[in-house]
Amino acid sequence: MLLRGMEKFAVKPKRNHKILMPGAISDNQRVHLHQFDQGLILSLGNPFQELDTAVAYPLAEAQMLELLGADARAFAQSQFTSDVTQLVNGKSQWSAWLDANGRVRYLFALLQVSEDQLFAWLPRGQATNMAAALHPFVFRSKVRIQPLTDFSLFGLGESGHAPTSNSTEQWSLDLPGTHPRQVILTRREAASNFDERGFDAWTREDITCGLAWIPEQVSGRYTPSALGLERLEAVSLNKGCYPGQEIVARLHYRGGNKRGCMRIHVETEEIPIPGTEVMIESVPPSGGSILYAARAESTGCEALAVLPLDIPESAALLLSTGARIKRLPIFPANPSMVTA
Repeated sequence: MLLRGMEKFAVKPKRNHKILMPGAISDNQRVHLHQFDQGLILSLGNPFQELDTAVAYPLAEAQMLELLGADARAFAQSQFTSDVTQLVNGKSQWSAWLDANGRVRYLFALLQVSEDQLFAWLPRGQATNMAAALHPFVFRSKVRIQPLTDFSLFGLGESGHAPTSNSTEQWSLDLPGTHPRQVILTRREAASNFDERGFDAWTREDITCGLAWIPEQVSGRYTPSALGLERLEAVSLNKGCYPGQEIVARLHYRGGNKRGCMRIHVETEEIPIPGTEVMIESVPPSGGSILYAARAESTGCEALAVLPLDIPESAALLLSTGARIKRLPIFPANPSMVTA
């Protein structure tokens, strides 16, 4: 239920959804659009999260991209890794845009608003960069690509501050976590006072669950296999051609991927920037790099890093700054939460 003025959100996704999170098997399509008095709530993913008493609190500006026009779907199908032909109005899927070498430039949730309108939410930003990078590929396609600057990202949890906007365009997306959580994407009437501590906590949960969001500094570095995007059902292996498709297929069918995402704790109070080098002692050259990081609840920082899969258990890891690193487990999907 969505209350007047958006003081509180209480979202109960239907029980026939499938979970969208690393480690789960999903058709990446079973989402539903709910109509309420004041707007639209799109529930994605985990159907077993109960948020009856949840309150939304502002996290950050939501980086959104719009594809509008008669050829919007066809253009997205030819460029992105997911099978856009499977989308219908009010449904969504995780997707990515690769370079010609099969490296991930952008990772996003692709939402079909209508037959000629798609939204893409980029969790770590770059909407303006993505719009500029896509424009040279439009040619004669009837599609307009532009970033949207009037969306905010709200977290939905057990405590926080209610949104102040009375927007009539809102979407709720379930994300995996150690506790029930959702994000609200809403069009705002004015700038919000964002909760920096809340955003740090939200980022830690993303790291805990191994969600390989792509900041600008690491765009174009890693393949979908190294980032685990197949677990998000963000990659189609039978939809036909798109940039980097041959590399994706070769790595899937013939193997050869040697890297993966790992959650780490870094003994430093300075948050490592994306792209910071991670070294493995006595194993030259360097091992990998940080995708993104957040301050830990106690001391140091937590981060998601792309590292070789065959690191010996006894091998010591450290940043290029000398800060020591401890490997941590990624929060697994609960198989019982996946419906048939």
